[in-house]
Parts: sequence; structure tokens; C-alpha cells
Amino acid sequence: MAGLVGRVWNSICGLFSVLIVGLVGPIIFIVFLPIYFIRWAVSILAWCFRPDLGSMLNVRSAFFGPELVDGQESISANLVITYVFQGHLTTETVYGWFINLVKMRTEEGAYKYPELRQFACKWLGFVFWKWDEDWDVKNYVKYISIDPKSGAIVEGPLLESSREIGPNELRDIEREMVKRKYGDKLSPWEFRIIHNYRPKEGKEGVPYSVGLFKVHHGLAGEYFIVENMK
Repeated sequence: MAGLVGRVWNSICGLFSVLIVGLVGPIIFIVFLPIYFIRWAVSILAWCFRPDLGSMLNVRSAFFGPELVDGQESISANLVITYVFQGHLTTETVYGWFINLVKMRTEEGAYKYPELRQFACKWLGFVFWKWDEDWDVKNYVKYISIDPKSGAIVEGPLLESSREIGPNELRDIEREMVKRKYGDKLSPWEFRIIHNYRPKEGKEGVPYSVGLFKVHHGLAGEYFIVENMK
């Protein structure tokens, strides 16, 4: 009896699935086919008339792309990844990481991650990547220090007098960093280095550094950069 009930239930579920696919499938096709056609047409126009543009943001990234070009003060689709290192992480080391990523090429000879040197711009209502002709890794990699007198967070060259930073202050820095917009005409990623970090379970007398890698989902929807930095 139980087996009969199970077979009947499976048959009903199968019939229901066929009906859903039969009803919803054509609607999805009718709605999305014009969108894909328009994206294709605009890409062709950009290739013909805007050689300064890179590729159009793919469908997944395009969902997050508008906030990069609409002048929003706060960004909702950022990701901040925190790395803790023993020793003193330097800007020169991190420069090398990203310069290597920028230089990586596919087997066909094209740049593997061109978006690292491109910023988002809008053309004909769609968001494209555009080459930063003055790209400099120093615009993206900086130190974060805490001014010992004012307690203010300072970004830029390392302050040798920066006081220790604990886990609670680190979380505050992460919260502020994740919602902050990017600079004008800069690719949507940045890396910040903190010295004088003191983790809860750190070894006494051992210096610790923190690396904060912020990237927008429109750039790294598949976390390819994260994988290459492991």
C-alpha cells in the first residue's frame, strides 16, 4: 500500500513539474530573450564605436554594477576578506601579488583578469569596463594606522607611531570599509595593511599584521582573485 501511495505521489509531482515548466518556461523565454538580444546589440555597437571600452559586465555582475556608476555614497555589494599574518606585511609584497595578477594571461594571450585595471562606466544604459590608462597599484594598496593622539583612522603611508589595534577595532574598520565607495575611475577593489595588530590568542612578542582585501561583487562574482591569493 505504501509503495502504491509513493508511486501515485511521484506521478503527481512529475505532472506538476511538467505543468510548471510548460507554463513558466515560455514566459521566461519571452521576457529574457529580448534582454539578451539588446545586450548583444549594445556590445556590438560598443565594439564598433567605443574601442576605449572593455567588455560589458556579465549578467550576474550586471545586477550589482549600477551602484558603481550611479554616484551612491554607500556600496551594498562589497566583500571584505581579512588575512592575519605573523610578521610585518609590506606594501611592496602586496604590490607584487597584484602586479602578477594583472600580468597573467590566458593560453590565447589575452589578459586573464583585465578588470583589475578597469573601472566601471555606463554607456547606452549598460555598465561596461573601461581601461584605466594611468593605472598604478599604489592607488589600491595602502596602510591603515591609528593616530596615537586623536585615535583617528589614517590611510596612506605607514605611521610608525600607530598604536596597537585589537579585534574590536578591527571589526569597526571592516564595517566602515565594506560600505565605503571606491575612488573615481578606479577598479572596484583595494587592499589595506594594518601593523601592530594584537589578536586575542596571539603569541607574546610576535608582531602581527592584517591584510584587508575589499572587492566588489561586480568584479569578483566567482572570487577568482581570492583563489589566486591563497
